[in-house]
This record gives sequence, C-alpha cells and structure tokens, in this order.
Amino acid sequence: MTEHLETVAITIPAALYAEIYANYGDASSQAITGCLSHLVETESPIRQGGEETRSPEYPRPKPGTITGRVWSIADQLASETGAATRDAVVASALSQGINVNTASTQYSHWKKSRTQIDRKPARMAEPARGQINMAALERHLSSVASELAEHTMTFADLERILGGPLPDSAYTFRQWWANQANSDYRRQARSWLDAGFEIGSVKLDRATGWIRFRRVK
Repeated sequence: MTEHLETVAITIPAALYAEIYANYGDASSQAITGCLSHLVETESPIRQGGEETRSPEYPRPKPGTITGRVWSIADQLASETGAATRDAVVASALSQGINVNTASTQYSHWKKSRTQIDRKPARMAEPARGQINMAALERHLSSVASELAEHTMTFADLERILGGPLPDSAYTFRQWWANQANSDYRRQARSWLDAGFEIGSVKLDRATGWIRFRRVK
C-alpha cells in the first residue's frame, strides 16, 4: 500500500532559487526540503508578554537531531583543526549516515551562525600542559639526514615523538595533513613545513596508518 503524502506549494523568489540552484543543481529540491525540515527540529520562539522573542537567524538545532549532529561535527573539527571545511564536515556526516544535502545545508547554517557571533575565523588553541606539542615533530624532521628525500613514519612512531595521540581528525581526514603556506589556521603544518618537508602521502588508519614526508627542494 502506497502512503499518500499531502503537499503544499510555496513561492520562492526567483533570485533566491537561482542562487540555490547554482549551489545544488538538480539536488536543489532536496536541499530546500532539508531546510524546511530544519524548521521543525529547532526550538519554537518563546512568547513573553504577548510578544514573540526574536531568535537568531540561524538558531542551533536541538541536540540529538540529525541537523544537530552536523553542527556537532563542525564544532569538533573547528576545535581540532581551527577551520572546519565544508568537505570535511560533509565527509564525516556521510560516514555517519547523514544525507549529503542535509550536511551541506547545515554546514552553511553553522558557518553563518559562527560569523554572526565572531567575524574573525577561529584559530587553533595553543596546546595545554600535558597535551601534544607539534614542535617535537619539527625537531625530529630537522634531524633527518639531508641526503634523504623522504621520511616515512607510522602513526605509532609519531605518537611516541609527540608524547600522545593526535586529534581524532588526523586519523580520518586528509585535510588535517594539508600543506598550507598560511598555517595560522592549521598550525600543525608548521611542524613539517618549517623543517623543510611537505606531506607526500598519508594512509589514514589509527592502527596501521603512516605519513610519508617529502623534502622540499
């Protein structure tokens, strides 16, 4: 027996739809539906004295909802790497069974919400006492014999040098190992770039993974 679903037509300004289509193409309808679903997953406006309290333009979804999980993923990546990219958030969401359109839409809402709170990009916090210090990796790479063009380390080797495990995202996201010239937002890159190396290749697996550093000519 086929379930009958009632539909309601809504009007979207042409300019807005054109912008949505430019971002999502043939998946625009699903993206719009995902945004509409978001409306029933967030807190309702609170009335005080007969007036409706104005909520933020991009309110945070309720914890435990699908949309809330996307925001939590973005928060975690931003905390660990200093900059949560759309690709990284969507990839993590997909691995947890979340629809790609929902993940992409909620990343946009999360990003705009953070912009409203703080116009400056979040930077990675300095390591606290007892946490890993990536400077130890720079010292290790600086000691590699100059005639060696490459230097490969397992994650276990790296953890011994750093004195502890890396952030979870380092074992699952290739973006964590990006060779970024501007490393203010990805400070771990300084440890190998300043030592004269770049990332050649990475096998992402906490137990058997490795990193191949390639000397910069």
